[in-house]
Amino acid sequence: MSFVTALRGREDESWRRQYGSALSLMDLNMKDAPLRLHCKPEEVYGLTVNPNDKWLLKIEKAVEQRGGDAVVLPLGLGGHVDHLVARDGSLKLAGTERACAFYEEQPVEAGVAEEFVRELEREGKFVLTPGFVGAAVDVAAAGKRKRRAVFCYDSMIDDATVERIAGGCEAYGGRERLWGNAAWFGTDLSAGS
Repeated sequence: MSFVTALRGREDESWRRQYGSALSLMDLNMKDAPLRLHCKPEEVYGLTVNPNDKWLLKIEKAVEQRGGDAVVLPLGLGGHVDHLVARDGSLKLAGTERACAFYEEQPVEAGVAEEFVRELEREGKFVLTPGFVGAAVDVAAAGKRKRRAVFCYDSMIDDATVERIAGGCEAYGGRERLWGNAAWFGTDLSAGS
């Protein structure tokens, strides 16, 4: 258990270093789902979030107390229970004045994110708007950067999935699509600066 936790921490830090000091990660020491929920790795997709999961409240409190200009969280498109717990523990932010955006886990099929977000909005009574971070760029260079970023997680993601994720980035003109609240679109971050 300690080996896997340390490995995930190194992968996160390797990913974060690519973005320099402007980006910080918050580690709440939450164990990966197979360790926390005593399930097989292939079972983490499709598990429902337990509304009594102590991590929901811990995440909510941590995000509320955390400083910074904005918070970016997983949308939960793939159904990975850890992403869903992070998202659900932070959904209250979507209806606040704090800049909040949710990223699309890639690869994602066309139209899936829109349907998924509309369902979240109906359940939570907030509005998220899609937007791209940054202007259109050299798509080949962006795909290369995306591959490098995703390869930071080589213990979890195989080469074929890396290629599909890079393809999603390239399909968006080398940009990232995020779903943000109104406060998000009032920040410099929404323009990719």
